[in-house]
Amino acid sequence: TTREKYFDNEKMLQEQLFYIRERNIGWDYYVPALIPHTVQGLTASGFGCEIVYFEDEAPWTKRVIESPEEIRRLKKPSIYDGKMRDALELTKYLVEQSNGRYPVTTSEINGPLVVAEMICGYEDFLVAIYTHPKEVHMLLDMIADVIIEFEQAQRDLCEEFVPNLLAGSWSPDGVGITVADDLLAIVSPNLYEEFGVPYINRISDAFGGIMVHSCGDIGMNL
Repeated sequence: TTREKYFDNEKMLQEQLFYIRERNIGWDYYVPALIPHTVQGLTASGFGCEIVYFEDEAPWTKRVIESPEEIRRLKKPSIYDGKMRDALELTKYLVEQSNGRYPVTTSEINGPLVVAEMICGYEDFLVAIYTHPKEVHMLLDMIADVIIEFEQAQRDLCEEFVPNLLAGSWSPDGVGITVADDLLAIVSPNLYEEFGVPYINRISDAFGGIMVHSCGDIGMNL
């Protein structure tokens, strides 16, 4: 089941090897790689967000604060807090089991805005951008630091690291890192310039570039 693979590294590996074998039946530009699949709330879990698992659908991330004033009590987590420790252990496991045959990609890392809305709750976070901008910037600052530290640690575990987790979309190490930023399709250009761009740029500076994935129409922010 979907739930099983999040708690069994061997099943996670076998599922991916099966996909690689099935995918490599023809000639195309597909480059196989192993993905340390983790919950989308990976970074948010380090701040205390609970992850709720289901048998046959993706896990949910529960908010950890009820009001933007509570942001001030949050502390910057270690990269071994929450599910981040599991992700690093899974990365190490995939590297060992692949024995150099396949590169290993980054886990699915959400951009700072998405992590922040998981911590605060979707609607309340969008309101907080207007009502508590100082606190929002404090939170985004911490999140960006954690993302950089985690990705550097994950990269150090890999013999061959692919900074792009999109299946079959290979990118050489050193040309950036992939983050998912679905709020890019929601907030206005002015808001994204203030609350999104500075933190995305900080991550980009740390990895020599950035690749941003977003589920939605991002035309207004291009």
